Amino acid sequence: MANFKRKYPLTRLRRLRSNKSIRDLVAENKLSIDDLIQPIFIKESIKDKEEIQSLIGIFRHSEKSILKEIEELMKLGIKAVAIFPVINEDKKDEKGSEAVNENNFLNNIIKTIKQNFPEILVIADVALDPYTTHGHDGVLNSFGDVDNDETLKILADQALKLAQAGTDIIAPSDMMDGRIGVIRKALEEKSFKNTMILAYSAINVINEKINKNNLSKYLSTKIFDVRKKLPFEDNSIQACYSHMLYCMALTNEDLQNLNNEILRILKPGGYNIYTVRHTEDGDYNNGIHRGGDLYENDGFIVHYFSNKKIESLINGFENTSLEKFEEGTFPRKLFYVVNKKNIKTQ
Repeated sequence: MANFKRKYPLTRLRRLRSNKSIRDLVAENKLSIDDLIQPIFIKESIKDKEEIQSLIGIFRHSEKSILKEIEELMKLGIKAVAIFPVINEDKKDEKGSEAVNENNFLNNIIKTIKQNFPEILVIADVALDPYTTHGHDGVLNSFGDVDNDETLKILADQALKLAQAGTDIIAPSDMMDGRIGVIRKALEEKSFKNTMILAYSAINVINEKINKNNLSKYLSTKIFDVRKKLPFEDNSIQACYSHMLYCMALTNEDLQNLNNEILRILKPGGYNIYTVRHTEDGDYNNGIHRGGDLYENDGFIVHYFSNKKIESLINGFENTSLEKFEEGTFPRKLFYVVNKKNIKTQ
């Protein structure tokens, strides 16, 4: 048997890129209009659409304007839409009760869409953050932690109400443990056997890519609450990188605890690299004030950082880089922070 090795010049990968016909023939992935889902943002108590300042060319729609939008999308060949609501503030509470109101804003919009465009696929987000005053995806217990199991009961009820309204695909984004099984069981028991579930968590996508590329020996994923002790040993991690984790809806105490935990797990000389939105950002001092430097815009609560706040998180570290940069078309204004754990810190 010939000793054939797939090396240059016997293998020339450029052959498969030489012209459009061969590229089309061997393409692993092909994107067409059939693969597209249009996200649509809707807002209660507005008469017409309004532009979202941080997303140029994207609008929040009213009950009236959303029908015009879907009509245009269908003319373009778009077959699916994902709906995300912004409800009136006076309808929010700590338990997200409005989420399970069968006649809430989102459910009524979905009913109207399916009455006018029965062939369009409607995908609806399942989570409590649009409905809670604290902005979390679940209900909180007496300790201020998200109560996973109590939240599951509400999510199942929310999913049922959405299915009853005509939703084709339920899309949980809440990240509660066990939510898919609980929602599927609830749908089956009420005869919504054809209602689909789309769990679009980043963890699922990452795990699929790890397995596909045979990297499971080197990479793994974990889901955990960063407000609690991190699931890593002391002095075991060489570097930690987080993009806008610090500017989630965390209190100053939460941030200090998180920073101390990262300091604990880093090896001496290890790096904590993070990005945060800063107080020169256009959304700072706008929207709904949630206390301190936290503001809610478009349903998201963001913790904004000043130089002073970054300095307050340096204990045990040496700051090696602090840079400002911009991201997106708004643009968002951020800090890029690099802190090195002191060699003597244990």
